[in-house]
Amino acid sequence: PAYFFYELYLVHTHGIGWDGVAGFSWKRIALYNMFRIGPMYRNFMHCYTWCHKEAHTNGNLWNLKWNQFLSNVPVVGDLLTSKLSILKYPFNSWCALFQGVVPGTFTYSHLYNHHRYDNDDRDIYCTAFRPRDSFDNLLKYIPEFFGYATNITTLAAFYFGVGKTQKEKAATRNYKHFQATLLSTLYYVSFVAMCWKIHALFTFCTLVYALLEGNILLAIVNMVWHAFIDDRDPSSDFINSTNVIEGLNFTANEEYHTMHHQYAGAHWTSNRSLFDKHDKTEGSDVSEETHGDNIEAKQGKVAGSETAVSETVNGSMKSPGSHKTTASTEECNSYQDFNNGIGLAPTVFYRVNVFDVFAKIVAKDYYGLADDYCKEYMKGASRREIALLMKRRLRTHGKDLAEHCGKRGSDAKKQL
Repeated sequence: PAYFFYELYLVHTHGIGWDGVAGFSWKRIALYNMFRIGPMYRNFMHCYTWCHKEAHTNGNLWNLKWNQFLSNVPVVGDLLTSKLSILKYPFNSWCALFQGVVPGTFTYSHLYNHHRYDNDDRDIYCTAFRPRDSFDNLLKYIPEFFGYATNITTLAAFYFGVGKTQKEKAATRNYKHFQATLLSTLYYVSFVAMCWKIHALFTFCTLVYALLEGNILLAIVNMVWHAFIDDRDPSSDFINSTNVIEGLNFTANEEYHTMHHQYAGAHWTSNRSLFDKHDKTEGSDVSEETHGDNIEAKQGKVAGSETAVSETVNGSMKSPGSHKTTASTEECNSYQDFNNGIGLAPTVFYRVNVFDVFAKIVAKDYYGLADDYCKEYMKGASRREIALLMKRRLRTHGKDLAEHCGKRGSDAKKQL
C-alpha cells in the first residue's frame, strides 16, 4: 500500500514520466507490479493465502491473547466485532485491495457458498460442468470465476438462492450475507473510483490490472484444487480435493486440500497432522525415497507405456488398467482405501508446484501427472494405470455429475 500511494502521489503531483506520457511511466508501472507480485509470485500468493486464512478464522488470524487485548480497548473492541472492519480483517479489507481481492469474496462467498456446497452444482464456481483437461474449457471457466471474484454471482446467489427448485432456492437465500457482501463491494468500488479520479490510467494499470491478473491465476489454482472427480464417488473429498505432499508453493499447507475442506477452521500448521490422521496404513511413510521407489520412474517408460491414454466407453473412462483390488466399495473415505483393498485411490501428488500440475492437466499430459502422483497411495499400479485414472477423473463432467458432487452428494450417501 505504501508503495502504491507513493507512486500515485508522484504521478499526480510531480508529473514524473519516463516515456512520453505526462505524469505517467510504463517503466515505473512495470517495476511496481513486479514488486507487488514478488519473486515467483511470492508476495501475491502470501497475500491471498492470508486473506483466505483470515476469513476461515473469523478474523482471528493473529495471536488469540492479542485479539482479546484489542477487544477490550474502547472503540477498537467494537470495530473488532464487525466483519466489515479493517482492524478485524486487515488483509481482506485493506492489504489485498492492491492485489485485486474484492472484500467479501473470502469472508462471505468462499465461506458460505463454496465451503457450504463443496463444489456441487450450487457452488457458484463449481468445476464439474466441463472436462478440466482443456485450455478452451479454462477460458470458459474464467468468466464464471470472475463472477465470484467481483461478487456479482455471489450477490445473486445470496439474494435469489441456489438450487434446482424454488423451494431449495428459498431455503438458501441469505439477505444478511447479501447486504454485507454488497457493502463490501461498494467499499472496493469506492476505493478504486477515488484512485481513478486522481489518475485513471495509473489506477487501471495497478488496481484494475491486479484484479484481472490475480483472479486469472486464482481461477487456475481453484481448477487444480478441484480438477479430479471420480464418477464412482463424486462427493469424496479425498478424490475431488487435490492434495500435494510437501508442495512447492506458498499457500500455508493448503496443498493438503482435503483437510482444508474437512477442517476448514483449523490452523494452517495442523494440516499435515490432520492429513496423517487419515493416512491409516501402518508403516506408511511418504518420503522422497518411497515416492521415488517406482521402477518406471527410475528406469524410464516400460514397454508399451507410450501407448496413448485413450480408452473410453461412451465418453467416460474404463476402470484404470487391470490392477485388481478386493475393494468392497467404490468409494474413498481415507487416503489408504485403495491399498487396504476397500475403495478407490485418493488424489495425491508429491513435491510439485500447483502450476506445474495445471500445465500438465491442460496439456493432457496424463503420464506426466502419473509421474507426479504419490505412488504410496496406489501401490502396485503401473504408470499407465495411474495415467488412465488421471484422465478418467479429469474427463468426468456434466450437470448430473455436479449434482452428485460435494455437499449434495455426501448428503445423498448418508441417506442410503
